[in-house]
Amino acid sequence: MKKTLLLLVMAVMAICASAQSPVNELATPEQMMSRHADASATSALNAPAKIDPDYDIIYDQPEGELRRYKRYGQSYVEDFYGNRGREDQDGKIINIVFDYDNGMAYLQDPVSGLSNKTWAKAYIEGDQLRVPMFQVLQYDDYMGFGYMLCHLGVTGGTVIVDGETEDMYYTMQEDGSITLDGTDNCSAMLGLVYTNNYEWLGFGDFESVYLPFEDEPLAIPENLTQESWMFSYSNKGAVTNRLVTVATDYENNLVYVAGIHPAMSDHAVVGTIGADDVVTFAADQFLGEYMGYSLYLGMCTHENEKFVRMPNCKMQLNREARILESADGVSMFQNAGRTTEIIYYWSYMDNPRFAYFNNEPATPVNPEILDFKDTYSEFGYNSIYFDIKLLSTEGEVLSPDLVKYIVWVKVEGEPEPFAFYPDEYYSLSIDGIDELVEVPYSFYCYARQGYTEIYPGGKIVYIYQIGFDDYGVQTIYYGGDTRSTSDIVWLGYKVDGLDTVLAPTNSAAASYDLQGRRIGAQQQGLSIRKGADGHSVKVIR
Repeated sequence: MKKTLLLLVMAVMAICASAQSPVNELATPEQMMSRHADASATSALNAPAKIDPDYDIIYDQPEGELRRYKRYGQSYVEDFYGNRGREDQDGKIINIVFDYDNGMAYLQDPVSGLSNKTWAKAYIEGDQLRVPMFQVLQYDDYMGFGYMLCHLGVTGGTVIVDGETEDMYYTMQEDGSITLDGTDNCSAMLGLVYTNNYEWLGFGDFESVYLPFEDEPLAIPENLTQESWMFSYSNKGAVTNRLVTVATDYENNLVYVAGIHPAMSDHAVVGTIGADDVVTFAADQFLGEYMGYSLYLGMCTHENEKFVRMPNCKMQLNREARILESADGVSMFQNAGRTTEIIYYWSYMDNPRFAYFNNEPATPVNPEILDFKDTYSEFGYNSIYFDIKLLSTEGEVLSPDLVKYIVWVKVEGEPEPFAFYPDEYYSLSIDGIDELVEVPYSFYCYARQGYTEIYPGGKIVYIYQIGFDDYGVQTIYYGGDTRSTSDIVWLGYKVDGLDTVLAPTNSAAASYDLQGRRIGAQQQGLSIRKGADGHSVKVIR
């Protein structure tokens, strides 16, 4: 049975995890729950008399003319740990629908720090947009609270929830821009508060300016032959290999690459083939919109732990082998905004390389179980940490698009595959999945409350059932339309659901202290965890 956890949408969590932001790293579900439970203690506030929440949440895009704007301005943010600071809104996108026939406008995710894809209504009054406060933008019936728009005062660094101000205003300027009124110098903010205790949610915008935005992503021309190529790069030492789509147009000396951002696989960038088959990709090509951000392709080199922007990236093309390689030390990155405006990078891609992918059958190497945490009695779930390796037994790189994995359990000593169902894994119902046994490598699943339940690559998998004797994992590869499997790797522990982990029952994995003595897997401090194949990893608890 899943226990109640704090509602916060997954978009904010993904942004904190992926983008480089002043906000601290992703909080765990229990930290999120603790933050909300302690909210009344941080600033007890009785319900102001004038607050009358409007629970008519608008999920679907309203009728009218859709316009896109790029955000500029400031945000005041408090993270999960209580740290506060300013952030730029630069690089983010806001969608606004204008329904002039009915004198209405609708702003999607009006507060830049939180994306839930709902719409706030505004009234068109001359050159102004009047936005009523206390519109509820997200609500969870199961948990009994959500969040709503609110005018926030700021005095000496203290955020004050204003229950008296009923409207805030934007002014539509003659140049097409839209500005938020009455928030100069962070004297006030357009922010979000909880519906149940009127506590500030931790997000507020001020000095907001929205400029018309018309960039569109590029698509590979339909007349070109499209091929799957492996995109390989590193980021802080971690190597990534994933498939992208490449099309070559030798007649016009062009190379197209689609899928630089994995969530926008149809959006392409283009390079020009020059002398000696050197392909030049220009910076600031628009990749698309993702989670409220406008993403562009950037290039840089690293000098003395700093990066230096470059106007382009040059790569050597080998036509016969179908390989594109960059020079050492050159990086691509995904930037929220053009590099001439702001560098707010989504991810680095050091030493990028593209190579034709030969789709052949291959046997995947065995995965690993890196850790297991039994927290069911306290938080209502256990979690397993997997390492699903993208390598064949012959040392070849496997396409993550063709890799799946199965979580195995033992019931009364008998192994059986574990099935994920939408009644416990909320986003399965959103995706229309009735049962999931073979989990795609890149698949992630989020809970109704917003936290991630299944991380890509099986990095963390939450389990909401107990009573299993053991847990295992197996990799499946579908190269060449052939199903190939690794061995099942077992955790090697008997778990009883009462926060008790018994001694290892086989040699699949074991933990040792720094003196080489065998210890329990859950012992605190630094330990060495050794798998059956001899591979070791340091673990800190």
